[in-house]
Parts: sequence; structure tokens; C-alpha cells
Amino acid sequence: MIRTTSGRRAGRAAVALAGAALLALPAGCAAASATAAGGPAAKNVILVIGDGMSDTQILASRYLDRGRDEPLAMETVPHRARAATFSADDLVTDSAAAASSMGSGTLVENGSLNVTPEGASTLDETLGVLAKQAGKGVGLISTRDIANATPAGFASSVPDRDLQSEIAGQYLDNGIDVLLGGGESFFLPAGTAGDHCAADETDRTDGRDLFADYAAAGYTVARDRDQLLAADGDRLLGVFECTDMNYDRERTPVEPTIAEMTDAALATLSRDDDGFFLMVEGGMIDPAAEDNDGANAMGDTIALDRAVERVLEFAQGRDDTLVVVTADHEAGGMALVFEERAEETFTAADGRPIRIAWATNPGHTGAPVPVRATGPGSERFDGFVGTEHLRDLYGVLRTAQHGG
Repeated sequence: MIRTTSGRRAGRAAVALAGAALLALPAGCAAASATAAGGPAAKNVILVIGDGMSDTQILASRYLDRGRDEPLAMETVPHRARAATFSADDLVTDSAAAASSMGSGTLVENGSLNVTPEGASTLDETLGVLAKQAGKGVGLISTRDIANATPAGFASSVPDRDLQSEIAGQYLDNGIDVLLGGGESFFLPAGTAGDHCAADETDRTDGRDLFADYAAAGYTVARDRDQLLAADGDRLLGVFECTDMNYDRERTPVEPTIAEMTDAALATLSRDDDGFFLMVEGGMIDPAAEDNDGANAMGDTIALDRAVERVLEFAQGRDDTLVVVTADHEAGGMALVFEERAEETFTAADGRPIRIAWATNPGHTGAPVPVRATGPGSERFDGFVGTEHLRDLYGVLRTAQHGG
């Protein structure tokens, strides 16, 4: 049980962390070195993203969940690196620009998804579209709405991340096989009540019922946890909230855990003999950290780690699956501090106090993010020297699954 006491909110600094000043190598550098190491090695690629999660969120969550000395599952992943996260127009990125860097290797302005500052689409370079062109399955999971910025960065292209109704339709057009998260609002015509949305909360202005369209295209459609757990098919759409899903500590009975969504995606995608690309996002870490809500920031990081456990169990004993765990940016400027600076205090699993202070309220920071990897191609991250960017992560993932 989380026990918390309020502390003094003193000395808040609304500044980006110094890690943002890292300079990136050109996007092709990592890909070029990977090409020299050989052709495609990974039949399957699983990318796990903690939105807003950096080293401090991970460390604090370990203390809360397991105590000081027992690592989280994500901390056991052997190959490690760091990456800068800036966008084309700011040293501090938003999730859309970060997802575009990871999803298509493109440096875009904040708010844009796979559209260059000059207006060119890079949809055909996204890892999701490339995997489909190679005959592989593709899955996207998020605890936010499934048309939100991070999943969209891997299989869609729009000039404005708020075009979520368009993104939801692009997923169908692009043949994405598994979609799991929130966002019922973007699948139903405006004025139509759904399982999770009231009639005045639905968003589509084109009159399309995307649930019907997906079903007609052969998808199993799940609208609650029980339906997800019973799903058995080659293509799967699961939408469990009107917009974002709830924090893991506040989940309702109709919402599956992110680990359960990961299990369902792996069961579906692993039927594809050609392999798959799967992106799993713990999306609600970010709003919790932005709101300086340590309980939910750690709670959703721990929930994401349960999904990492499932991914590592899937990959164990296989030589064909690359697993990468990272983040798109840091949020909140979370710090572990002495008692006199603490704004929140929690009790760790081993009884020690976890004292937290925050640098931004709300907002992201420009801190670098950790990258952890295992499986074929993961050794390529050992060549990262500390000046790499999320675009270089894309280069490694693309080359590992598709060759140079």
C-alpha cells in the first residue's frame, strides 16, 4: 500500500534539465554501423516505451515495489545506452515529435506526427508500415487513447497530433493488426453514445462507425476486459475507455492491465510466421509526472514493468526477438531528495522513505532517456557513446528487423 505525506513545495525550478544539450549524431549513423554488423537478425521487434519515464521514475518505482536492492524487470535488460530527445524546433520534445523520431527516424516539430517541417510525409518510413510491407504483423498498445501521439508515431502521418479521428482511420487503412488502449471517442460518429462515451463525448465528424469498419475488415472487437481475454483471432481492436484509460491504481473492472493487453497482443501477433513489430506504451506515466503525482507516476511505471516481465518471458529462450525498453522524454523533473526538500514522501517496500521533489508543474524536461535492450541486434546499442538521439534508436530497430 502506498503511504504518502505532503512536504514543502519549495525551490521549484521550471527549467529543462541539462541533458537536453546533448547533440545528436545524424539519424543514419546507428543504422550504418548496424548494417556493417550484418543483415536483419530479428524476426520480431518489441519496443516498450514509458511515456515521461526516465531513470528517476524507474529507480523510485523499484524502491516502492521491491525495495532498494531488487531491480525491476526492465532494469535487468543487459545492453544499455542513453538518448537525447529534442525536436526540430525545441530542446524539449513533446510525445508526437519523439514518436516520429523513434517511429520513422524523422526530426519534426512538436505537435507533428511524421510530417517534416517542409510538409513532407514520412509514413512509408515508419516501423509499422515497413513491417506490413515485409509481411509481418504489427501491434500498438497504449494506456492512453490508442490514437494518441506515441502509438500514432509508428503507423500514421498527420500535421497535428490532435487529428485523432483521422489517425484512427489511418490505422485501418495501413492494416495495423492489433490496437489496444482507450479512445472510443475517435471511433464513433459525433452524437453517438458508446460503451464508454456519452453522446456528447464522441468526436468523428465524417459519420463513420470505425468499430463497424474494423469488424467488417475481420478484426475481433473488444470493448471490455472480459471480451479481450476471450478474444481469439488474427486481428484485434480493443478500446476500453472514452479517451485515456485510468491510472493503474484507479483501473475500473472493464479495463485490462497493460500486462494483459501485452499478453493478448503477443498471442495474436505470434501466429504470424513472418514475425511482427509490437510497440507497448505505458502512456499514463506522463500525465502523472506532469501533475507531480508521484503515487500514480510510480504506480504506472510498476504496471509497465509487469508488461516488460511478460515480454521478457516471451523472448526467453528465443534467438529471433529483439526487445528494447526506453522512454520518449522525461516529465516533471522528478528528483529523489533529502527530507527538507521533499514535496511527497512514500514508504518503500523495505520500509525506507522515498522523498520526491519536482522541477516542473506541469511539463516535460529535456533530460536524456535510458535505452535498454536484449536479443538479436541489442549489442548495437553498446556502440552508443552518449550523443545519440531517438532517431538513432530508429536506425538500430529498422536495421535489426529489415537489414541495411
